[in-house]
Amino acid sequence: MVMASMDLRFLTYCLEKMEQWPRLSCFLLGALGILAYGPFHFYPAAIISFSTFLILMERKSFFDKSFLYAFIFCYGHFLAGTYWVGNSVLVYNLWYIVPIIWLILPSFLAIFQAISIWGVLKIAPNPLARVLMIATLWSLIEYMKGTYILGGFPWNLNGYSWGIDILQITSYIGIYGLSFLTTLLFFSFASRSPIYFFSFYYLLMG
Repeated sequence: MVMASMDLRFLTYCLEKMEQWPRLSCFLLGALGILAYGPFHFYPAAIISFSTFLILMERKSFFDKSFLYAFIFCYGHFLAGTYWVGNSVLVYNLWYIVPIIWLILPSFLAIFQAISIWGVLKIAPNPLARVLMIATLWSLIEYMKGTYILGGFPWNLNGYSWGIDILQITSYIGIYGLSFLTTLLFFSFASRSPIYFFSFYYLLMG
């Protein structure tokens, strides 16, 4: 009981500090999630990233500007995951194009997810519904992005964060099915449901 109280006070303290630097906090939280991908495969980073962001969005100062902060979070996430595209043009000594690529590509990818998050925050009745709806839309957008947008750009799919042992499940549910389950896991703490979190954790990690 004492430990739970201390954990709650620490979480409240962290959220209050993040409120003082909302844009920077959202950007860094978005970038943090990339540590779940190779070569790190540090999955708790993505759970902290996605879940903390969604918990932050419940606070009035964030909720009132939910689209802006959702965009900044997604921009940080996609910038950290696609920076290599900008670096690739350095082979041709086109260094002056790098800042443009770093601005445009992540912004283009972020806008779709930001719109979906903003919409769900306006209509979802409770934290669990919010998580389920955002994870579903996030995964649908991943499918659209990987199949149609830019001729098919399946980069930063959440399902790609796993090692080969978990990726074997894609032979049954495909990479987009795994991405959906993974996104549910990443947002799990924000659901306020321990049963939900541990069910998906053991499904993927057990």
